[in-house]
Amino acid sequence: MRKIPSWMPQALGYVLSAACLIWLLHGYPIKEQLLPAVRELDWKWLILGMAADLGAYVIHGWRWKVLLGPVIRLRFWRTVQSIYIGLFANELLPFRSGELIRCYLLAHWHDLRLSLSFASAVVERLIDGLLIVAAFLITVGFVKGIPPDLVLFVEILAVLLLIGVLLLVWIILRKHEAHAVLRESRWSATLRHIIEGLHLMGDWRNLGITFGISLLYLVAQAVSLWALMKAD
Repeated sequence: MRKIPSWMPQALGYVLSAACLIWLLHGYPIKEQLLPAVRELDWKWLILGMAADLGAYVIHGWRWKVLLGPVIRLRFWRTVQSIYIGLFANELLPFRSGELIRCYLLAHWHDLRLSLSFASAVVERLIDGLLIVAAFLITVGFVKGIPPDLVLFVEILAVLLLIGVLLLVWIILRKHEAHAVLRESRWSATLRHIIEGLHLMGDWRNLGITFGISLLYLVAQAVSLWALMKAD
């Protein structure tokens, strides 16, 4: 059987992408609307916005590498690559399936337990959630007219996040008690590995660095949106 050239899958991917773009823009008034809008853009702000957007996910890869540093030594660019693949998958698949895909790829490429990969992603989302809720609650103090239902929803989310953080802290500080609670579970072996991983990731110095990188990650995303609005 004749072997498929190594370049062919990538070439087919580019061809498929180009075909989708042509199909998307078919019938769109490019000369009347798109090109005039592009010409009116302020390109210095556009370039800053694009750079901040790309940089945000490089920072995300750095954060993931630091968070899992006590457990395993990750290859930086492989970690960033898994994040971008997951990001693109989220654009095509429902329910943010890219989050599962990026965790699977990280585990596959680094010979890491899938359960630990998922656990690290949960820690990431706890940190992101706390920062976003804090930013929202600060914003409420300066911006009038935010719907009360939205404020209530964020307050409920804050309580759920706090419960998650307290559970994480309990696992970090009371590892042996957490093992005892899960000893009788049919998933005890898998959960034991997760607890061990969370305990290692829960080194306070490591969590502090991860939190600082998370703040930088959030700032990069905010700068990207702000710069793109300025460009327009």
